Amino acid sequence: MFLSKKQKELVKEIMRDGLSNIDDRNPTINIGIQSNEQLFSPYCCADTKLNPELGKYLYDRCADNPFADKVTVNIHTDNIDGDTVRQSIINYVKDSYRDAVKSIKRNTFISITMTAMGIAFLAVLFALNYFFDNVYVNTVLEIAAWVFIWEAVDCFFLERPKIKARCIVLLKLYTAEINIIDTPRQSPEK
Repeated sequence: MFLSKKQKELVKEIMRDGLSNIDDRNPTINIGIQSNEQLFSPYCCADTKLNPELGKYLYDRCADNPFADKVTVNIHTDNIDGDTVRQSIINYVKDSYRDAVKSIKRNTFISITMTAMGIAFLAVLFALNYFFDNVYVNTVLEIAAWVFIWEAVDCFFLERPKIKARCIVLLKLYTAEINIIDTPRQSPEK
């Protein structure tokens, strides 16, 4: 990257400030909820499914903290049952974790299938080379084999770690301490 001297100094200042804030980071997530609409999904008629925006916010805040830290979630509310809130968050995390595990299994299956297809194309290529030599057929089979093998490598070694990292963050959120803090509703000042 081509930066001027002033831009380089600004980048150093930003990076230095960012590194100093990492040590002071508090692994506590504070959320203020005033109504059921903020907590529960507007599309669920049973009021037990967590609002996806709130779930994503919890995930993002949990992912920002170091993996070794235990996360505490403080929910400030005055009119919502604490057990319902806890159970909704836990159910959201369980569902998300199940989806991530399914993604890992699907990713592994696709990787194995692609590897087998690539090896099969290589076997056909070697068999055809043994009986007759056609440059065009050999080229097509080589390209197909290496495309399948590369896709398997891409799925297994590049995409799978991202899904596993998501699982780790979800487990961290699952084990988080969830505190319900009653905050009295303040009357609007006139």
